[in-house]
Amino acid sequence: MSKNAKLVEISSKDGKNFCIAEFEGNVRVFGTILGQSHSTSGQNLILEHCSYEGTTKFIFRIV
Repeated sequence: MSKNAKLVEISSKDGKNFCIAEFEGNVRVFGTILGQSHSTSGQNLILEHCSYEGTTKFIFRIV
């Protein structure tokens, strides 16, 4: 799977930016976005980190 994704939805809480990102037009995951809070749906994302330590974790950066 590609590291490139599209931003579907974004929200923030307690200074963290959360998102739903879509890979390859059909796989959606919940994750966090590094940095910017002024993001809009449709922006390109790059997957910076993913792991599974009791729960899945996806961290994205806006391109």
